[in-house]
Amino acid sequence: MAKLFFEAKCCEAVIAKEMAEGFAPAMGWRFDLNILGATFTNGSGVELARRIRAFDTMPPLVLYSAEAFPAEVREATGAV
Repeated sequence: MAKLFFEAKCCEAVIAKEMAEGFAPAMGWRFDLNILGATFTNGSGVELARRIRAFDTMPPLVLYSAEAFPAEVREATGAV
């Protein structure tokens, strides 16, 4: 659904189910925006955000999740 939304706005979207699918393109391309879900089949959006931030501090990272408990919000905020 998100891919269709962004493509309708003439933006390219890369969709990943696993962390490696999200991390590898981020290392090779310069994204204007990274939108990360809370979970992947083999890790979390917070983990992926930390990996991306380790080599690229420029593009904004948006983490979205239904898990809005204070501990999760603090963890996510610390990663971006």
